[in-house]
Amino acid sequence: MLHCISHWPFCPGVFIGILGFVAVVVTFRLTPDTKKGEKVFWVILCFGLMWGEIWMMSKDRDKHDSDEREARQQSEQLSGSIALLVTSVNREEGHWLEIKDKIRRTTDPAALAILKNQADEAQKRANDAARQLAITIAPTFVNQLDSLGHQWYREEDAAFSYHAPYTADEGQKVRATIAQKYSSQARPLLVSADYLRVQLLALLGTPQTSEDKSAALIFARAAAGESLKNEDLFNASVYLQNLVKRLQSHLNDFKTIT
Repeated sequence: MLHCISHWPFCPGVFIGILGFVAVVVTFRLTPDTKKGEKVFWVILCFGLMWGEIWMMSKDRDKHDSDEREARQQSEQLSGSIALLVTSVNREEGHWLEIKDKIRRTTDPAALAILKNQADEAQKRANDAARQLAITIAPTFVNQLDSLGHQWYREEDAAFSYHAPYTADEGQKVRATIAQKYSSQARPLLVSADYLRVQLLALLGTPQTSEDKSAALIFARAAAGESLKNEDLFNASVYLQNLVKRLQSHLNDFKTIT
């Protein structure tokens, strides 16, 4: 509970708690002999506390809306960057396939040598674009998911560390409230990360593993608007890191083969 009143602005509900305490005090203070000035003071104090609670709730709502708006903007920017890089990868791979087709139909040795050099260059550009997609964009998602997961953990830890032991129902409600808050922030991020996941798997071009299928469930829950767990963010982060490593290894192997 101390974490709710140890910083400004207070958490919503603090002013209501104070108002309840004041109401108890007023019950014992006010008598037929109470002076008018004191009565006015208590009325003004009660209205002030009510106004403070309304103001605090509006600030909390504004912050929530601002966080969601910022998360959506970041998600849209990341999705745009991913789309540009994917377009670049597809363009280079299409060019490479076109040259490969010409190589199969060419019999002239001199033209064949030129086409092979062009194919090598096109494949190198496609691999570089794929690496840029994996190395540039993926760490952004990894860092944001890790950061959000740690914030979630710290808030939940503070909620239970600075409070008298909750009953089972109270503890469940506290966890549900925190989960709802961070799930709403994580969903736009996970939806964009899912788009990256699909593109990386397509570039990888190998059958999906059990790890791929398990991770897909996390991203599917986020896309469906379902509540998430703290560990979902960390699991998604670890999965993206492993997926990038798999793609880099695949590109290196492909380069060696070609």
